[in-house]
Amino acid sequence: MLEPGRGAMRALRALVFLAVATSLTLAGHVAGGGMVHPLGVAALAVLTWPVALLGSGRQRGVRHLFPTLAGGQLAGHAVLAYVGTAVAGASGGPGCTTASVHHGHLLLDCSGSVATTGGQVSLSTMTVAHLGAALVLSFVLARGETALWRVVDLAVPVLPRLAPPAVEGSGAVTFLLRGWLRDLDVAVVPGRGPPVPA
Repeated sequence: MLEPGRGAMRALRALVFLAVATSLTLAGHVAGGGMVHPLGVAALAVLTWPVALLGSGRQRGVRHLFPTLAGGQLAGHAVLAYVGTAVAGASGGPGCTTASVHHGHLLLDCSGSVATTGGQVSLSTMTVAHLGAALVLSFVLARGETALWRVVDLAVPVLPRLAPPAVEGSGAVTFLLRGWLRDLDVAVVPGRGPPVPA
């Protein structure tokens, strides 16, 4: 039976959460007029992965997903703004000019042209937008996962079953053989064997 909190299913659930949280943060950051640098995206993914893996141990509802997504949005926005500013400042030289201020973070224009930044929003508008998106996505993730596991539960009983265990031999021979193997300290699981051809 597939279990959501173990093995590959847990990693897959964490990967989906990572993709959704990172994409939502990037979309909100770009919509607010922020710059996105590949190093910032990598930092965001590296910081989000442990949280996603810890949270994927069991199925989560909206009341668990919303605070996680909301906190991730705000922290991710700060990471993207910091990395974008740090990379622009590090790559800039004496020819850099101030292009804009994005939520208190200085953005530099090192291209020699006058930068035009559209879509600058206030801090309160940005916060409300991130929280609203986190709320909507927490509902989508919770309902989507519930629907997915209902489909899995319906499909699993229909899937082919393993062959029944092999029939044990006569009582006396099996008893003696089993006792002899235990004396040899061989791990024997009674009643299990290779599949029986149909």
